[in-house]
Amino acid sequence: MNEHICLSCFHDKGASRACPHCGYIETAQRKRSLLPARYVLQNRYIVGEHLSTDKNGVCYKGFDMQTQQIVEIQEHFPREIVMRADDGVTLVPLSSGDTDWPCSGVRRIYENAQTMKQYSQCEGLLHIYDAFEANRTVYVVNEYLEGMLLEDYLGQCGGAVDTDTALKIILPILDGLGQLHKNNLIHRAVTPKNIVITSDDTVKLINFVFLKESTPYTENEMTVYFSPGYAPYEQYVSKERRGPYTDIYSVGAVLYRMLLGRAPADAVARMEDDTLQEDLTGTGLPEHIVLAILKAMNMNKDRRYKSTTDMKNVLLALTPPVDVDDELNKIERRKQIAVICGLAVVLTALLALLVVTVIKRF
Repeated sequence: MNEHICLSCFHDKGASRACPHCGYIETAQRKRSLLPARYVLQNRYIVGEHLSTDKNGVCYKGFDMQTQQIVEIQEHFPREIVMRADDGVTLVPLSSGDTDWPCSGVRRIYENAQTMKQYSQCEGLLHIYDAFEANRTVYVVNEYLEGMLLEDYLGQCGGAVDTDTALKIILPILDGLGQLHKNNLIHRAVTPKNIVITSDDTVKLINFVFLKESTPYTENEMTVYFSPGYAPYEQYVSKERRGPYTDIYSVGAVLYRMLLGRAPADAVARMEDDTLQEDLTGTGLPEHIVLAILKAMNMNKDRRYKSTTDMKNVLLALTPPVDVDDELNKIERRKQIAVICGLAVVLTALLALLVVTVIKRF
């Protein structure tokens, strides 16, 4: 019944290879590693054009027969450990002796997608419509975005953009993250590869595979994820606290990348030699923007912004920025004053004790 449906626009194209509606030309043969063209998932979603493949999965254009809208279907397909079975749809382990499939990662992706469904109306976040398990893997159905990754967009712009453009991109991301943080969730993978700019200039944060509750680590917490240049130091260490400040560091790094045309230094390298302030000096960027990046990317997570709203207000010049060095100096001075006061109290007590002792003797 679906044999004449175009795999791109999902209109009836008749017997023609080239769709008269959108011009899409269907290839004569589909790769065996892909789901068959027009395969129907859950008696609802028609699998259409192949969009992309990476080591963890395959993305297809799809059609939701219930809502009558085009969607994107993501199939979890870690090619290093599974392959397509003879039926052309089911995933099975590459090695016959490997029975650990579906693995725990399948359940994690399913649970994260289910969590993200509640944010399907939030600005700045990819809208997730559905998630289900089938063919011994998990499928996630989300809105179909026409546009490009921020990484590719920056390439088209010569590597960097002006401050106004950078803020138009980063502010919706801060809003979206703020919604997650309010519900004790963190994204953990804010990079130019996970931000999409659509054809109508809407900005969306995607890829919630690494979504996690913002809680202190436990002894069995060994999940480590990092993207060099964009991940703070705590993401390199398994037993380390992560929270909203983890995403805020990454937002600062993305802002740095957009304005300077290159990724910031890796957090591990910064532990040895931190040149972030030197890199930003003399760039001609507004002072409040420079100070905002420095605070967001502070190596000490407790000295970063407490919330995305705090960072957003500084970027919009609604609240005065904080000079990180000045703040640290004030903290150090307060510590020194506290030490001096403490010593003064001790000395005063000793002096009083000495006076009392002398009086008693005479």
